[in-house]
Amino acid sequence: TYQRDSVLLLPNAYDDNRIKQLNEWCQYLSELQELPEKYRRNLWRMDFERTSIQDATPRLCRIEHFICFHDQFYHFANGWLKSIITELMGEEVCLLKEKLNYKGKNGGAGYAPHCDGPSCAAYSESSKFITAMVALTPHTVDNGCLLVCKGRWYGNYGNGDDVNDVNDDNGGKERVHLTAPLKNGDKKGSGRVGRLTPHFIRTLEVNNRFEYVPCPAGSVLLFDGWTPHRSSINTTNHSRNALFFIYNLKSDGGDQHDEYYKRFNSAN
Repeated sequence: TYQRDSVLLLPNAYDDNRIKQLNEWCQYLSELQELPEKYRRNLWRMDFERTSIQDATPRLCRIEHFICFHDQFYHFANGWLKSIITELMGEEVCLLKEKLNYKGKNGGAGYAPHCDGPSCAAYSESSKFITAMVALTPHTVDNGCLLVCKGRWYGNYGNGDDVNDVNDDNGGKERVHLTAPLKNGDKKGSGRVGRLTPHFIRTLEVNNRFEYVPCPAGSVLLFDGWTPHRSSINTTNHSRNALFFIYNLKSDGGDQHDEYYKRFNSAN
């Protein structure tokens, strides 16, 4: 259960017609990259990556902050999905942030082990979060699907690698060991908020805590903001795409979507 694992997979939550519709909306978003940056500044964010030496130009890999001008996605994020999460959490939630990830074929990069909660907390007034991933394509082991560490977790900065235990009881919860981000570090590396310490990652790996979570297209994967997770490189001939919506408890800061992106954009 979610209360035990802080992870819940809802396979095939959306049917083929709904996924087709979502992918059409995503295609519209991806075409916005053709607009000059001056027209999209402060409206939505786009990130690019060069996945192989064969790429003449970097590929679009992420779009963020788009429900403010896309009514259909706004209603999607604040409809059935939000109601399911509200029921699961036992209280109302508010959408904090949203993003669309493209992990391109033949080299789309994965993510190093991390937690979502710390980066969300860094630009908001909340501390409790839940992430909802909507699989727009099949997510398999071969194309680098998510790996998660099930359990009840809480966070702690500044322990470094001198802490040898994973099981540090705090009301039945285990502690996540985080490396404080370097001020001028790479936002995808040493400057990333929510990055796990190398020793903690090794401990999780030795104890086989990372579990693959393959997802058919249309599935929803829910996990807590402090759940350690990662993904791998996409080595297949098909892109692995997903929508991510992160919610905070309404009682823990209220609706902060606009303020979150003001802070996030000014810092990044």
